[in-house]
Amino acid sequence: MFVRRSPASLFLLAFLCPAAFGAGSAAASGSGPTVYVLQDAGAIEVYRGARHWEIAGPDTQMNSVVDIKRQPLGDLVVSNREVDGKAGTIVSLPAEKGNVAAKYVIKCKGFTPWGIGIDRNSNIWMTDYETNDVRAYAATANGCPAPLTKISGPHTGLDQPENVAVDRDGRIIVSNYLHGILIFAPGSDGDAAPIRTITNGQVINAHLEGMTVDNKDNIWVTSYANQAVLEFAPDANGTAAPKRVISGSKTRLDAPVGIAVDRKSGEIYVADYGARAILVSDAAGNTAPVRTLSPGFDFGVAVH
Repeated sequence: MFVRRSPASLFLLAFLCPAAFGAGSAAASGSGPTVYVLQDAGAIEVYRGARHWEIAGPDTQMNSVVDIKRQPLGDLVVSNREVDGKAGTIVSLPAEKGNVAAKYVIKCKGFTPWGIGIDRNSNIWMTDYETNDVRAYAATANGCPAPLTKISGPHTGLDQPENVAVDRDGRIIVSNYLHGILIFAPGSDGDAAPIRTITNGQVINAHLEGMTVDNKDNIWVTSYANQAVLEFAPDANGTAAPKRVISGSKTRLDAPVGIAVDRKSGEIYVADYGARAILVSDAAGNTAPVRTLSPGFDFGVAVH
């Protein structure tokens, strides 16, 4: 599992790559999506066209951050991993500016959240790579509530689950760190077996660090080991080949750890810890990014 390291300098200023946006582009005109970039300093850098602001400070309760998602309700959800025996947390924040106070904090004894996903009802899904389970909590869960769902047991195939996403029909997609992608039926709970498993060679021993689903339910994953982004069809199963592979020296992919897809434009946003950038792509193969946001040591990205 990729160990997210603290950088030598956590005060690296966020900036946009000068070549990223030309005159007349969506960014220069102030249109386009809002991009939320999660950094290991415990901050969220926010970009909207040419505008930029930060969400950071002790009241946010972000610290050992791992993943970020945005709820349909509008709040941002961030997972903090367990560190030095201190339980991890999941915090929900208003998508505002500065040292905003966390609205809700899920924290339980032995809590080791990693990847998070959000369903259409804003419920929060998480993977726990230590206990090999997947849980769902209500959108406004606080404290240590009972999960709405807990998928766990020998029939699940969960083995160091890294990421979770929920598609439009409620199917639960989970990527194991080394052992493929599991798709569970809507409503799965307990020791449920997956209805499909993607075991293509490109997702085995691939260090799958990031995952999301787009507005057509295609499954997107980043492979840290292979320095690649893979897109699978919604009904992919077994050794099915990916629909799209983004990989090669021109892509600048080095240590891709997070991914989001703009539901309007279809552009792919990849948080790459090694490149210290958000790489934006709209193609396949060995192609250069169409834009680059370069705020620093990036762990995750959300787009709205």
